[in-house]
Amino acid sequence: MAKLLVFVLLIYGAVLFFDKNSSKGGAASGSMVIEENASYVAVYGRKDCGYTRQMLEDLEQSGIEHRFFSLDDKSISGPMHARMLQNGLDTSYYLLPVVEVDGEMSIRPEFSQVSTLYRAAHGGS
Repeated sequence: MAKLLVFVLLIYGAVLFFDKNSSKGGAASGSMVIEENASYVAVYGRKDCGYTRQMLEDLEQSGIEHRFFSLDDKSISGPMHARMLQNGLDTSYYLLPVVEVDGEMSIRPEFSQVSTLYRAAHGGS
């Protein structure tokens, strides 16, 4: 039994390592861990959503670091909805993507809005 537990833990560790190291650029999926006191842009959406893809492309082209979280993953969508409610946003119906810049969430914002918020947090850089 102990050998089985060690084997399962090794497999779990390998999966976590692979998931952490397989993300490309600023895009990632998986848990919604954002470092505290860090400036960030998080994009919540679906890969097959044109608006989400456009936001990710605009962020990439402008050099703004970001993370992508797929709402097809229940471990992402539940906590994201809770964060939306904390930010006073309606979760009964909304358009994608939902973008969070340093704790401020917006539903399908224009890229210029996201860029302005991000640059203000970075001293205009």
